[in-house]
Amino acid sequence: MHFQLAFAVTLVSIAGSAFAQPTERALAEAAAREKKVILWGSPDVGVFQTMHAEFVKKYPGVTLEMTKVQGAVAIDRLIASRSAGRKDVDFLDTPVGYMPLLLNRGLADSFDWTAVLGTDPDKVLYGGRGLIGWHIDLPISFNTGMAKAGDIRTWDDLLDPRWRGKLVIEKRGLAFAVLALKWGEAKTTAYLKKLMENRPIITVGSTQTIEALAGGQGAIAVGPYGGPVLKAKADGAPVDLAMVGPVPTMLEVAVQVKDGPNPNATRLWIHYLTTPKAQELLYKGQGLGFVQGSALSPLGEMYKKAGLEIVLESTDAPLMQKMLSLVSAIVGQH
Repeated sequence: MHFQLAFAVTLVSIAGSAFAQPTERALAEAAAREKKVILWGSPDVGVFQTMHAEFVKKYPGVTLEMTKVQGAVAIDRLIASRSAGRKDVDFLDTPVGYMPLLLNRGLADSFDWTAVLGTDPDKVLYGGRGLIGWHIDLPISFNTGMAKAGDIRTWDDLLDPRWRGKLVIEKRGLAFAVLALKWGEAKTTAYLKKLMENRPIITVGSTQTIEALAGGQGAIAVGPYGGPVLKAKADGAPVDLAMVGPVPTMLEVAVQVKDGPNPNATRLWIHYLTTPKAQELLYKGQGLGFVQGSALSPLGEMYKKAGLEIVLESTDAPLMQKMLSLVSAIVGQH
């Protein structure tokens, strides 16, 4: 009887250890053996290199091999690579809208980020198959030589006929797709139709929109990311942000690629992205960071101090595609 009991306890012990979560120390030791993380990322290479210099202070021996590439292109490349039988990338980041391309193909690995590494649970998405790497806020911005902050107190102020021909709107209308989650489809449709009556200048991309605003092509813009606008302001451009809420904000998802060559180092890197130090360096180098929740960027702190509501895009990709289609049918056809 005693032998049977001891044998049973031993089996339970073995089974428990077989399914136990790895520790951070075990991940770090395995990462040191892997020696690198292969990234296909959207931030500038130099920014990630600066962040990596801090990362290796805690996890020495791990290098980065990074290629700068946007999410949609990275996913297409990944799918082609796997079709050819290659496993040549560990990490990519992508907007929410492209996540089904990964999830439906089983290309995003899952991990218990909070239990093992203490990751903020609010940053964990899709059952551990992605973390929010950073936010992309889309506030109203303006040319300080053509408008004043007091001219823009609500989103409805953009409908004033005084701004006819003086608005700059980024073609994708991402801000309005996120706002539609709060406003509803009917209000968003009515708003955009009235906004188009003001004959806005349509641009493509955040950078081009900031350049158009700074160059005086328009007085008010919707589409530029908040951090880069403030960076342009610091560099002497006549631009600033209107502290108007709600602030529509998109999510950039950091993904560990399933069956990547360096899984342990990758997990440590992705968790590191969500930490205050990494977010500080990401904001300093690229103007990106969290504007809601923990580890707020300086801009996030500004929004919080101003009492502005942050509206986050939904993690329901089909819903966001529906909102984007609604917006593009009006803005994109202008």
